[in-house]
Amino acid sequence: MSTEARTANYLRLRSALAGFQRTPAELNDDERRTVEQQTVQAYAIEERVLAMPEARDVHVPAPVVEQAVEGIVERYPEHAEFEADLGGNGLDPHTLPRAGERERPAHRRATRRDPPARPAAPAGTAPAEPAPAAS
Repeated sequence: MSTEARTANYLRLRSALAGFQRTPAELNDDERRTVEQQTVQAYAIEERVLAMPEARDVHVPAPVVEQAVEGIVERYPEHAEFEADLGGNGLDPHTLPRAGERERPAHRRATRRDPPARPAAPAGTAPAEPAPAAS
């Protein structure tokens, strides 16, 4: 299964569980249409955000991904039900965290790998002084 399909399946599952407390397979037609609409919108937003140059310096720390996965697992009374639903959505316990790594940056705690570089001063000039603090 492609990364795109795995990501869409994750977004679909997340949306169904968050909005209706049911898996996509348990939704009625109206709910399924709502979840599909949300999935398409979330994927498009993520694609735009991840395409930004600033996104290359952002990563999701493992504990944040683990917490997101735990949030899904906790919705199931039995672990076997969780794994069965994952399988029904084209995911498994190993691919779910990878799909979750794309979580929307606006809704995740992200850290930068390296601080952004300061622009260099033109040759023969002094570096710009920081702006005075507003009082």
